[in-house]
Amino acid sequence: SADEKIAKVENGIVRGISAGTTTITAKTEDGEYESTCEIEIKERIINVTGIILNKTQINLIEGNTEELIATITPFNATDKNIKWTTSGGNVANGMVTGVSKGKTTITAETQDGEYKATCEVIVEEKIIDVTGISLDKTKIELVEGTTITLTPTVTPENATNKNVIWNSTDETIAKVENG
Repeated sequence: SADEKIAKVENGIVRGISAGTTTITAKTEDGEYESTCEIEIKERIINVTGIILNKTQINLIEGNTEELIATITPFNATDKNIKWTTSGGNVANGMVTGVSKGKTTITAETQDGEYKATCEVIVEEKIIDVTGISLDKTKIELVEGTTITLTPTVTPENATNKNVIWNSTDETIAKVENG
């Protein structure tokens, strides 16, 4: 064999070692005559028999990311490429980011399309806590029977729950309803 890393020959029996092309030569014992054969060794194809994901369900908060890990079987399959898809957008290499509240299904599929594994993703709204509240007036004087409206400002502006509960410490003096 011209390259024993590709093919070895013994008594005319050729054994492929790795993918590639080499020349096998047969010579007469006296070395006067020879004949050659070019041989191509092709890569051994090991077919995929399945795919599994490390999780079948993920719960995420908007903006958070979690990685799905797909495992191709057998471990030494020739083509381990995976196509990632989702019913709600794109997935890059198993990295799942919660974009907005809702549900979607992530699918990992073998390159040949023969095998699929899925994971349901549930995205919950990100809770942004209130850090403060202020009123547009801090002191008012009213005449009996008249009204004025107080306007609250809840911070931060993007707080999840900006609802306000109103009450008066003495309803015999003043009553409050919706500001």
